[in-house]
Amino acid sequence: MLAEAGYKDGAGLPALQAVIRQDRQKGTEVFQQSLKEIGINLEINVQENTTYLTTCRQGDFGTSLVASTMPSDAALFDKFWLSESVGADNYARLKMPELDQLLNQAGTITDNTKRVDLYKQAYTIANNLCAYIPCFYVDNIVVANKNLNIGNRYPDAPFLRFEEMSWKN
Repeated sequence: MLAEAGYKDGAGLPALQAVIRQDRQKGTEVFQQSLKEIGINLEINVQENTTYLTTCRQGDFGTSLVASTMPSDAALFDKFWLSESVGADNYARLKMPELDQLLNQAGTITDNTKRVDLYKQAYTIANNLCAYIPCFYVDNIVVANKNLNIGNRYPDAPFLRFEEMSWKN
């Protein structure tokens, strides 16, 4: 693909800039090495968390390693694509009325079949326009007293819900 784009073996391709926060450096270095193997140079700019979020929200980056947990409902991902979220969590700065309409409709209807269809349409559009590539997932380890009933364990969240905990009789 690089050759087709006029950058055989990455020659002449400007370096990509990865803006990341401190805890994402090791993961980004793995990504950097993988890109280097195909001729793409990735420069890493490690930033303090507040600066990092401001940089991403302003769209002042080429690539970044963004973390997100898998929410319990697809509507919680709408913020990544809605026009009104530019300057917040819509890091791609995507503004598309058709996509806004699909997401807003999907987030408000109760017919699950129609809802899934609307989200498929919306995510097809978003994924064709913006490169969000899942790289890895973090495992969360929970250590608890054997007499503590933890309740549900949620694979999508890095936390436990204290309201679901109780002591075993």
